[in-house]
Amino acid sequence: METWIARFLDYLKYERNCSEHTIVAYRRDLEQFETSLRRILGLDATQPIDYAQVSRQDVRAFMSDLYEQDFTKKSIARKLSTLRSFFNFLCDRKVITINVAAQIASPKIEKKLPEFLNVPQISRLVEMPDLDTVQGLRDRAMLEMMYGTGVRVSELVGLNVGDVDLDQNLVRILGKRRKERIVPMGEGAIVATRAYLARREEYIERAKGMKQNWKDGRRIRIDHDALFLSRYGNRLTVSSVQYMLNRHIEKLAEVSHISPHTLRHSFATHLLDAGADLRSIQELLGHESLASTEVYTHVATKRLREIYNMAHPRA
Repeated sequence: METWIARFLDYLKYERNCSEHTIVAYRRDLEQFETSLRRILGLDATQPIDYAQVSRQDVRAFMSDLYEQDFTKKSIARKLSTLRSFFNFLCDRKVITINVAAQIASPKIEKKLPEFLNVPQISRLVEMPDLDTVQGLRDRAMLEMMYGTGVRVSELVGLNVGDVDLDQNLVRILGKRRKERIVPMGEGAIVATRAYLARREEYIERAKGMKQNWKDGRRIRIDHDALFLSRYGNRLTVSSVQYMLNRHIEKLAEVSHISPHTLRHSFATHLLDAGADLRSIQELLGHESLASTEVYTHVATKRLREIYNMAHPRA
């Protein structure tokens, strides 16, 4: 029998066009809630849950469990948001009459300003890869693409060769909920991508030459469409991009512990510094809400205040 959680996840996938990453996170949150709920209600794994009987106190008990397990406020707020969406789904289908999770306030979270690199740091980072190797050319193209377009790392690894138009200097990006946007590519990204594409076939030929193209017990299929390939000839993963970034960051003494998202933050911050308007930055980043983009104004204001305090004689 199909559970309501499974139906909800199908709804996210097929009707809301949510990404696989989002669906995995929702599934993890809901399975965790279900485990807690069975314990609270005294149900075993074979007994169905009657969500009409779930109370606000049951949701609070789940949140209390999360606090005891030392989950961060941000994680707890996200899990509560998942429950609100799930109970909304059940309300719409007349399974329940009240969204009990909507009656509970989210934990207050301190807003952290996005970390970013300055222009000289970005320049040193993108110049780190060895351009005499195909791996170095690929890494350089990825770094230039992340900083030059503000692409999310999940969007980066999802790019296909056909998504890049080097004649028009454009890249087609498939974002959250499969929303498509067209973003201009800067000169650095264009040059680096063209140089990588000239040797990209080496990854495929090398993979074909492997006697056994296996990884973690699974046979790997060569991906002829993916823009950025691994040494096995398949599409790179998000964790592979983080590993690549870590390798190059180790060589920069003044920078440490950054993520691929730092390059996205740097892209937006530098655009704002140069006079770009928020609406344009919102479109380039693929933000649904302008509020998500407005955080970069706080970054700019904070930096201006620091400059003022250092430079003004009466600061």
